[in-house]
Amino acid sequence: MSVDNSTETDTMTETDATESAEEAYDTDDPTPGIPESDGSVEEFEIRQSTFGDSALPHAHEPNGLKWTIETCRLDTGREVPVERTAGSQRVSLLSLRGWETAILEGSVTLSAAVYDGVVADPDDGDRPDADIVMVVHCREAIHRGSQEAASAVAPGTYDFTVEIDRDEVYGTVTLTPSLVLAESAAADDDKATDRGARLADGPSATVAVDLTRQRRNLLHPKRRRFSKDDALPPEDHLVHFEVEGDDAPQLYLNDDHEEVVDVLDTDVHTGYDARIRDLGYDILESQLWPQFVALAAAGVDPTTGETQEDWHADVIRQLRGPVYDEDRSVAEVAMELHDDIQDPESNARLQREVEDFVQSDTEVDAPGDLEALLTLVRNRGDH
Repeated sequence: MSVDNSTETDTMTETDATESAEEAYDTDDPTPGIPESDGSVEEFEIRQSTFGDSALPHAHEPNGLKWTIETCRLDTGREVPVERTAGSQRVSLLSLRGWETAILEGSVTLSAAVYDGVVADPDDGDRPDADIVMVVHCREAIHRGSQEAASAVAPGTYDFTVEIDRDEVYGTVTLTPSLVLAESAAADDDKATDRGARLADGPSATVAVDLTRQRRNLLHPKRRRFSKDDALPPEDHLVHFEVEGDDAPQLYLNDDHEEVVDVLDTDVHTGYDARIRDLGYDILESQLWPQFVALAAAGVDPTTGETQEDWHADVIRQLRGPVYDEDRSVAEVAMELHDDIQDPESNARLQREVEDFVQSDTEVDAPGDLEALLTLVRNRGDH
């Protein structure tokens, strides 16, 4: 996907991606730097995990936090059971009507071994504060946020409460506990020093929500036949991202490539197609979020923090917590974001934090991921 920060962004064409995918998965001539692949979704996920774990430049425990969702209740008063299987937690809100907020409560444990392994302990100073936050992620709505579970933590067990607003999500929501650095730290071997750095995570849980799109969803993907609409790119393009006037960003899926679009637009919560769809939205997010941030920052009044468009404020609101102080107002964060974009050093730090925010800390470039996605779609008939 090329980047155009004016009004539009297009992905590569399917023809280009298909040819590249065939080359990438040719075992006689593997892509330099990319392990040979059997084209399976499991293998691709393993490659993502491996690259992600090795890419962080500091000590990090990907499964260092142990946690449990103990209860889930809706603002209607209804209690919803938590489904538990080996190593996973799931809550189903499918077909439940009339609720606006789901409240999940539980506990998360940070062991002394994990704390000592990832939090700096300089010889000439105190250990920096670290917080436990719950990261809320909805791929289909391009929604990310975090809610604080505990601040200035030491090893121990902490209670948490997470609220999910119905008008911000649809499809599958993932919840992941993370230990993050709450302040800058002095150098200590391989320990993180930047505020906001992820130090440890726990396994993700899922909340299944009906696929009804709501008012505050950041993106509303729409299906269009590009061959029938002169305002859209040529029919060999897969997707098209557009910002026009005061409207929220729009993502178009090209129905000329029905096989691929069916997977990206699938309404299932489990199975092969659901996993491919999630990978596809991860790829799109990694490329769209830097543009969201740049466009939102460009629309900020530097003296008042007011934004030009409502969706700019929605983007900035989602940056609170993972990138900026969650206790600050949207206007305060907006003014700092505007200043950060203008300063080269601050902008470089911001881009790193946004990348971490969208969990794009892999060494596989986005076009390569799209190529792999197309291969997975074509292989799904074997599963």
